[in-house]
Parts: sequence; structure tokens; C-alpha cells
Amino acid sequence: MKVEFLPFSFENANTRRKITQSKSNYLLYKNEMLVMPNILSLTCICFNSVLCPTSFFFAKLPEAYAIFNPIVDVMPVIPVLFFLLAFVWQAAVSFR
Repeated sequence: MKVEFLPFSFENANTRRKITQSKSNYLLYKNEMLVMPNILSLTCICFNSVLCPTSFFFAKLPEAYAIFNPIVDVMPVIPVLFFLLAFVWQAAVSFR
């Protein structure tokens, strides 16, 4: 096994942590456990956001701004259009 220091240092209480590089090229931190986000916790976060009341999506504008209702109704779709535009742009670039 090969023990070496990273080019940048992880410092905690003025000490450098050594890393151990195994033969399979995976980096294992000595005396430290890296915690990955749990799939279950991410699922709970998504469900909590879905369960929130969505009545604010259908709020009415004041009467003075009622003429802008059609524009406001289309506005949530605009980011999706930019996402689709990226695919169209990639297709156009590939045919040059």
C-alpha cells in the first residue's frame, strides 16, 4: 500500500490527514468516514415539497394587472423551453 499526502491539505486541529490509496485506486480516508446523501432522505425531501400547498401557483393578480394574466400563465413554462432549446442547439451544431 502506498501512503501519500494530497497536494492540498485537509487540515483539522493543525494536523494533516493521510490518505491511503488501495490497489483498486479507490481513496480511503484514514479515521474518517465520508457520508453520502441517503436515497431515503432525498425521497423524503421530494415528497415533502410535493405535499406543500400549491395554491400559490393559482394566485390571482390584482385587478389593475389583470391584462397580464395570459403572460403570467405562460411564465412557468419558459425554463422548460430553454432546456429544450439546448437540445435543438446541440443538434444544429452537430450538423455543421
